[in-house]
Amino acid sequence: MGFIRNKSRLDGRLRELAILQVGDTLPRSEYEYSHHIKIGRDFGVGDDDIRSIASESAGEVSTP
Repeated sequence: MGFIRNKSRLDGRLRELAILQVGDTLPRSEYEYSHHIKIGRDFGVGDDDIRSIASESAGEVSTP
């Protein structure tokens, strides 16, 4: 995730959403996930975005 966070040219919001998606699906990544929720908020990631990521990671259908 270091490349994505520090060297990628991705839009900040999209970058944080990608990091949260990976962090929500990988085991033992609670720190990364919680840390990037805080960072994501600085880039416009909202509660609905976070709920959608959690729903999709759980195999549920999320709403846009």
